Amino acid sequence: MKFTTRNLFSAEYTRALTVSPNEDQGALLTVKEACDTLRVSKWTLYHFIHTRQLATVKLRSRRLIRRSAIRELVKKLEIEAVT
Repeated sequence: MKFTTRNLFSAEYTRALTVSPNEDQGALLTVKEACDTLRVSKWTLYHFIHTRQLATVKLRSRRLIRRSAIRELVKKLEIEAVT
């Protein structure tokens, strides 16, 4: 399936990004966990990182992604898809 913001961020996918009140808002995800959350490949996730669309935290050799950064990326891509 070809990557597009329309099929990636349908209602089905964005439901996985909702946060329950008990969930830690600042939780950090690994690259694999972020890929699973967004349902994209590792290469697509790194594309978002390298184009500065997705903010990350680097801890030694590990790259971690905040849940809030993922939500911000989804909002940006939804706006781009509409315009």
